[in-house]
Amino acid sequence: MANLAPLILIPIVVLVLGLIIEYWVIQPIRNRGRPTLTPQGPPLLTTIEKEHEASLALVDLRVLDSDEYPILDLKLRNPSPSPAFITQANFHLIGKWTIERLSLYPAAFPVTWTYDTSLPENVGGVSEHALSQVIDPFSIDRFALTVGSSQPQEAPALYLHLFTVELIYNEDHRVLRSPPILIHVPPSVRVEGQVVAWPSSFEVAHNRKTATEVLSSLPGDVITGQTVQAVAPTGFVQIPLLDAIKFWVAPPPPASGT
Repeated sequence: MANLAPLILIPIVVLVLGLIIEYWVIQPIRNRGRPTLTPQGPPLLTTIEKEHEASLALVDLRVLDSDEYPILDLKLRNPSPSPAFITQANFHLIGKWTIERLSLYPAAFPVTWTYDTSLPENVGGVSEHALSQVIDPFSIDRFALTVGSSQPQEAPALYLHLFTVELIYNEDHRVLRSPPILIHVPPSVRVEGQVVAWPSSFEVAHNRKTATEVLSSLPGDVITGQTVQAVAPTGFVQIPLLDAIKFWVAPPPPASGT
């Protein structure tokens, strides 16, 4: 039996050597010039996951009047099968102007109005505000943001702010951007009693120049639905913000002696 052991081992050794040669030598030669095939499993799974990720769309955005600061009314749609979690709103200030008002105020008192978000102080600045809003799958939802200013004014005037809003949502920090928005942030005073008084020639020239600059800076898709108080033959009325700005592009001449 001892003499048979080498005879048994020889075929096994030959078989092992053949497999080694096949794997390390022959197979590489056969595969030369053949395209390398990448497994399709993981990319397919990634595509499916992306199809289920939430993706928000802006359905409607309006500026609403209020007794205090203006309100942004946003309507969002989530067409995906996954919920969208809005975590932050960023306000980018594009432009900022002041137009004097056509009236005098005999009495003014500080107010204690509150707001959800505030605009940056300087043009080009960004203010960030934490949010907690969930848009369910395949649904439309709306929420409102009261917009104030981190730099409140006390003199009655038109305080114009042109800005955009970025909504940050989900863990991968997706961004939904709004069109430009123009609003008037009221001064932080409450007035009682108003007396119509035409501004001086200097103020008229300043307002004309400012109004022209504002109108020339507005993009075609700007959103503004706010109304402001203006003087009419019958008294004070509410008119669209853009009309209040356009009034100063070609105002009547100032009263004599001013």
